[in-house]
Amino acid sequence: MKKIKIFFCFLFFSQCVLSKNNEPFFLKTIDHFSNALSISVLTSFKLNSSTVKYSNTEFKKDKNTFLRTLPIICFNQNQQTPEKLNKVKQHKDDATNTSLLAEIYKKNADKSYRKNDFEEAIKNYTLAIENYRTKKKDSLHKADAIYFRGQSYNNIGSFLKSIDDCTLAIAYYKNLGDLKYEYFAKTTITKVYSKIGLNEKAIEELLIIIDEKEANNYSIGLASNYYNLAINYKTINEKEKYKEYIFKALKVKQSRNDDDGFLPYYQSAIAEYYLEEDSLHKAKEFLDLAKKGYASMLHNNFSLHKYQKTKSTYFFKTKAFNKALDLAKTTIAHLKKHPDLSSTEELYKLIYEIYYRKDDTKNALYYFKSYIKTKDSISNISKISALNYYQTLLNVEQKEKKINQQKSSIEILAKKNQAKKELLIIISSASFLSFLIFYLYWNKLHLKKQKKIQEDFSHKLLLSQEDERKRISKDLHDGLGQSLLIIKNRIAALNDKETEELICNSIEEIRRISKSLHPFQLESVGLTSALHNLLHQLDNNCDTYIFGNIENIDSILSPEKEVNIYRIIQESLSNIIKHAKAKSARVNIDLSKNHISILIIDNGIGFDFDEKYHNIKSFGLKTINERVKFLNGTLKIHSIKNEGTTLNILLPLK
Repeated sequence: MKKIKIFFCFLFFSQCVLSKNNEPFFLKTIDHFSNALSISVLTSFKLNSSTVKYSNTEFKKDKNTFLRTLPIICFNQNQQTPEKLNKVKQHKDDATNTSLLAEIYKKNADKSYRKNDFEEAIKNYTLAIENYRTKKKDSLHKADAIYFRGQSYNNIGSFLKSIDDCTLAIAYYKNLGDLKYEYFAKTTITKVYSKIGLNEKAIEELLIIIDEKEANNYSIGLASNYYNLAINYKTINEKEKYKEYIFKALKVKQSRNDDDGFLPYYQSAIAEYYLEEDSLHKAKEFLDLAKKGYASMLHNNFSLHKYQKTKSTYFFKTKAFNKALDLAKTTIAHLKKHPDLSSTEELYKLIYEIYYRKDDTKNALYYFKSYIKTKDSISNISKISALNYYQTLLNVEQKEKKINQQKSSIEILAKKNQAKKELLIIISSASFLSFLIFYLYWNKLHLKKQKKIQEDFSHKLLLSQEDERKRISKDLHDGLGQSLLIIKNRIAALNDKETEELICNSIEEIRRISKSLHPFQLESVGLTSALHNLLHQLDNNCDTYIFGNIENIDSILSPEKEVNIYRIIQESLSNIIKHAKAKSARVNIDLSKNHISILIIDNGIGFDFDEKYHNIKSFGLKTINERVKFLNGTLKIHSIKNEGTTLNILLPLK
């Protein structure tokens, strides 16, 4: 059904092309089909010169429509492709659909690849890769372009670039779920390793591929992987492994029933193995099996040449020299159209040995020279390939002889430079680390010193403040208080009750202020009694019920510390009365062997500690905190809004 649709599309499209008076309709139609049909379908159309002419006239009208139709025009018209590509390059910035432009570059690259013009193929594959968009539908085409660019790099000896491209293509194929081409790209990398003589590396990678395929029961290309693995083992003279995997290759190929003509290839390879072991009967058995697939070999040059080469060797081993000679020469003639240096080398050697056995020294010498020449060519290609690989890997721009002569020196120099770099890194790191440690240590000392200065200043400020309060309190009590007392006595003599009452109130106020400025009770009755009196006085003069349990802590601390403890409790209770809206407050002071523990609890509205502490108007909490620091103690405040506040103070005795 799909083919019928394509046929009618082609028929309709051709009618539009042949119409010279219906150009707008033609443009609309060609635009429709370029959107409706895939690129692969469009490329199968072969349009005549009138289409090309029309495209040129319409190019300026709608460049994107032209780009969509250009694959139809140029893919199958080789002579016009470069001209069209140049036109596209001039206007590629005007195109919104760069995927079609990329497809054109890729098609041109494919043509160059088939002509063995790998440099040109690389250029066009690169342009295709740059123009493909990031959409998923473009990813597969982009992956193919990257993969075949890697193949092209392999063919010109840029092996690292080939490996890099194949590795990138693998990532694309894996993301797209294209397992078949993912393994193709992986296999290409192993062939690069084999080509440059890294057979152990090739074996390692092939074993990984084979393990993955066997684990997933994936047999596509598995026979080829087994065969390549066998050949690598043969190269490093591991004959048992060579035998094991060449038979595995045949077994997998037989199980797949592929119609690709490669089964005779593997059967011929087994026959070749038996010929090497001089097992002529077994060799003939597999050659006969391969011959049954002769019809398929006519469409597969690899299998045909493998069979003919192995059959020639069999004739030689069975002393049928004329048959061996005729078939070997026929095979060499075929190989000139489909070059295979390795097979050509083996055949030249075989023909030389045949003539040698027949005592034809002239022809024997000729083919011996041909054999040596071909062998040297293969050896040189292998060496050059390996040299190019290492030359790129080491980024050294030297000639062949210089690389071979200085390879050891370069490696030694690289190690020395690496050692110097590592030593420099270690020294730099150590220097930086030492500087960092010194800076952190100095900064710690500086901060510690600043903190000590700040604490000393705060302590001196508190002591100075307390001394000043004491002086003012004493002046009020001894000076102004006594003066008011004298005035009271004189007014009492005048029997002025109202004035006398005012004077009494003033005297009481002065006494209260004097007590708040400095608790003289500390010096007369001790800290414990002074605190009891403070709690009793505050309880009598406010709405908050204040109570507590205070152990005897007299004569344990210095006078300065006793004053600070008194002030801490006084300030805390003052804050509760002013701000907490508490119904009750409790003060507990416990004495242990090493500590004095102070616990102040209220059931008020609570507060946010961070907010209050960092409020510039909030001096109470800061003062309490500074006094606790002066006593070398710790202060913990736990407050929850509407649930009250707890102050826990722990003061060391030493």
